[in-house]
This record gives sequence, C-alpha cells and structure tokens, in this order.
Amino acid sequence: MLRAAFEKGVYPDTISTDITNRSAYMRGGRYGLTMAMSFCRTLGMPEEAILKAVTTAPAKVVGQAQWGSLQVGGIADIAVLDYADEAYDTTDFAGNRLQDSRGYRCLLTVANGQVVYKH
Repeated sequence: MLRAAFEKGVYPDTISTDITNRSAYMRGGRYGLTMAMSFCRTLGMPEEAILKAVTTAPAKVVGQAQWGSLQVGGIADIAVLDYADEAYDTTDFAGNRLQDSRGYRCLLTVANGQVVYKH
C-alpha cells in the first residue's frame, strides 16, 4: 500500500512504528523508527517530508507543538541521524520484499539534556 501511495505522490503526515514493550521482545530482526524512515526513503519519499513526519507533525498531532523543533527555551530532545551504509532486506506478511544498501541510523540521542544513546 505504501508503494502504491508513493507512486501517486501521497506521503504520510506522520511516521511511527508498531513497537510496544511486548512486541519488542517477541520479534526477531531489526526494526524501529529509523527502519521505517529508511523504507519511506527507499520508496521515494523526500527526506524533508520524512524528517517532518517524525518531528513537528507528530508533535502537533499529540497537542505538543513545542516538541519536534529546536528553539531558545524549548525542550531539547535531539537525535543525530546518518543516512549511510545501513543495509536492510525485509519481507512483509503478504510477501512484498523491500531492500536497500543504505538506510538511516541513529548516532546520538539526547533526552532531557543527557546523552542516552551513542553509537
């Protein structure tokens, strides 16, 4: 469905995952927000639209417009991403395969002013 929508120039307003505390331990393989972003880029979604769909757009959806952007005096949770050699190969339950030699990866995450992840 995503491929068909993108071919018509229709992109999602927000990008997220279906990961829950329970599913994170039940699934095998790699998954997460950077993977969902990578799928969108591989299928042709512009990078600016991808970044908006994981920052300002979802912040507005949940009524927290101050989230999702950097501004003086604002809350500064930051993710530093790279689009590089981060290959993936995945097949959905319908048998649709998507693969690419490049993808997004998180290099650094800062939450509440503290580094909480560093690659």
